Amino acid sequence: GCNHNHEIEIHTESEEVKVQYSAYSERFELFAEADPFVTGQTANVLSHFSNLPDFTAFAKGTITLKLIIDGRSTEQTLENPIRKGIYSFDIRPEESGEGTMEYLVKTDSGDYKVVVPDVKVYSDTHEAIEAAQESISSKTNTTVFTKEQSWKIDFSTGYPARKPFGQVIKTTAQ
Repeated sequence: GCNHNHEIEIHTESEEVKVQYSAYSERFELFAEADPFVTGQTANVLSHFSNLPDFTAFAKGTITLKLIIDGRSTEQTLENPIRKGIYSFDIRPEESGEGTMEYLVKTDSGDYKVVVPDVKVYSDTHEAIEAAQESISSKTNTTVFTKEQSWKIDFSTGYPARKPFGQVIKTTAQ
């Protein structure tokens, strides 16, 4: 109401877009969150490793992450996790296209491999972010339960089974 022309600048910070990957081997469960891969740009890949079959945090070992696109490999090796079960890789792909991420895990008991198929590296940032945003699951009616939370309790995943059980509480849910 003061008849002055005030310019108002509104800044909104959007949440960083991450791409999520899950993979299993005979020995490990992998859950990774990565920046969208763009040719010539460094992307962080925060990788959570759980031991199988008990789904506890992987405590000690050297892990190499290889991003393989059209036969060309970009890799990084980490000797230790940043926290128990968590390795933080920084990968700079030099090729665009589709390929795989391979985790080579060296432990005192042997060497193992976890493969993530269908990984895409984009040629430009806009295209990568747009594709990553399309892959985001709806957060409606969801509960966040992190890998670190699951490592603190007796937790695992499995297939549903029909079994008799005791008391039942009748309820409705969405």
